[in-house]
Amino acid sequence: MECKAPDGRYLVTRKVHWQAIFRILVDRGIYPDGTDYRGFCCYIEEVFPTAECRVPLDYHSLKNISQTMFVRPFAEWRYDAVYGISRQAYEHMYRIAATLDSLLKC
Repeated sequence: MECKAPDGRYLVTRKVHWQAIFRILVDRGIYPDGTDYRGFCCYIEEVFPTAECRVPLDYHSLKNISQTMFVRPFAEWRYDAVYGISRQAYEHMYRIAATLDSLLKC
């Protein structure tokens, strides 16, 4: 939650950014079910309570992943305007996922 981009801004700035976190944790097998959004919220609240976070986890924001390109494994993410997301928003989400994925490789 505290990772920053090279320009000093926080990477995670919106509730929807939890979709990138979810995707990486599912891809890495840390959270086993890629469709159990409510279960993921409960899991995260157990290991990392978000109520006091700058950007708390929100089930409603997370479940919308099923209507986006971010529902696919991270390795398959490609920008496609058909999903109605701007290139900038896609790249921001990609940067969050790539950063977390890289941190988990250590």
